[in-house]
Amino acid sequence: MVDVLIVIAIVATTAAYGGLTAAIPVLAVGDPLGPRAFPSVITAGMAISAVLLALEIWRARRAAAPAQAEPSGQPPLGRRGVVSLGTVVLCFVLYVLLVEPLGFVLASGLFLMASCTTLNRRIWRTNLTVAIGVPLALYLLLAKLLMVPLPAGLLPF
Repeated sequence: MVDVLIVIAIVATTAAYGGLTAAIPVLAVGDPLGPRAFPSVITAGMAISAVLLALEIWRARRAAAPAQAEPSGQPPLGRRGVVSLGTVVLCFVLYVLLVEPLGFVLASGLFLMASCTTLNRRIWRTNLTVAIGVPLALYLLLAKLLMVPLPAGLLPF
């Protein structure tokens, strides 16, 4: 049942994002692709992901034994899972609040380290590598290559 709720959430998010994308004004002059191009690609990717996930769920349910109580085969979330989920959501809220004052790279690194460590404490080297590497790679891609302005915050770049 949880997997169906996830598909519904993805479809609702895709519809909202698509609606916001359609509301972006397009100028008569300028870039031939316009400002809707990238958001439209993201909307299409989200829609394709929702369809693929729905197909995967449908195939799994068809293949599951009829006597199985939970067709997805997933165990209940449990107390530890709920705490982990709540911690990651709290980390995300803090990330949104701190990205401007701390800057993109620092806030993203802290968010990734906290989230990854919450989800798996045993692989701290991998968590640290992800927390350092992903924000730096995104910064280079977005700020340097695509020239997207990112919050600088406390760091000089």
